[in-house]
Formats: sequence, C-alpha cells, structure tokens
Amino acid sequence: MDELDYEKSKNYWSNVPASVNGMLGGFSSLTNKDIKDSDLFLRKLFQMKDGPSNDRVLDCGAGIGRITKNLLCKHFKCVDMLEQDEKFLEEAKLKCRGANVKNFYCSGVFR
Repeated sequence: MDELDYEKSKNYWSNVPASVNGMLGGFSSLTNKDIKDSDLFLRKLFQMKDGPSNDRVLDCGAGIGRITKNLLCKHFKCVDMLEQDEKFLEEAKLKCRGANVKNFYCSGVFR
C-alpha cells in the first residue's frame, strides 16, 4: 500500500466547496441514507453489554459538520470537531451553532 500524501490531500480539499455536495463529491442525495445506517449502527453499539460510552466523541476530518450535526450530536453528550481546512471548519461552526459541540480544532490528524 502506498503511503498517504497528506499535502496532496490538503491541496485537493482546498479546492472543494464547503457544501454537502462538495463533501460527498456530487452525491449529496446519499446524505439521509448514510446517516440512517450510521444511526442504526450507533444504537446497536450502545446497547452492547460492554459497549462504548456516549460521553464524548471526536469527529476527525469533520468537514462542514454534516455527520456531527445530523448524527454525532444526537448520540453523544459532547462532540469535538477536527478539520484541517479552515473554510470547512467555519461552515461547521455555523451549521452546528447551538448544538452540543464543545471544541473546533483546525488541524490535520497527524500534525
């Protein structure tokens, strides 16, 4: 497997619009379907005998906050967001205003 090129990835995302369609590469119609399936997955996960806590979660590569707002905020008491592209993070702050998002970090995962 080739090593990930984080600079190339950063350059790619810098040219993508801060919108659902931009985040999903033109497949914005998939938003409700993937949220629904992920919702079901988390519900089952939390029902497990030794399942994870729902106290806090970090959304890595949070983009504009689509998953944070529509999924994670509904399942976790506190959500933190990590996104390397500043324009995406600014859009996420607008979209997630009033939600249980605690911190917005503008950084790459491996920085």
